[in-house]
Parts: sequence; structure tokens; C-alpha cells
Amino acid sequence: MDFYVVLNRNGVRVSKRRRAPGRIGPSHRVDKEETIKWFQQKYDGIILPPKPKVKKNFFRRR
Repeated sequence: MDFYVVLNRNGVRVSKRRRAPGRIGPSHRVDKEETIKWFQQKYDGIILPPKPKVKKNFFRRR
């Protein structure tokens, strides 16, 4: 089963609002390692290694 999760901390609306948008500092952002750690603790999840990327051909032969 494939799924994805979007995590953010309180106050993210500050950067998303239309009037008087602000910036979120680096210490308040949620990074990838922190998200993986939270998922493993909360749900006893197993993180699989990523699939190897397949090189795509840009030119199409006819």
C-alpha cells in the first residue's frame, strides 16, 4: 500500500495567508528525518528504501 503524509506544525498558516504573509524559520519547519522518526514511533511503521530511479529516454524513435 502506498500513501503519503503531509506534516506541519502550528503556525503554517502564517506563510499561506494572503494578507500579511510571513516566513517560517528553519527551526520551526518539519524536515524529512523528523517526519520519519515520528511515523516510526507513532505507528510502529517500517520505512522501505526508495525504488531505484529509471533513466528515461528523452528522444522518441519512430
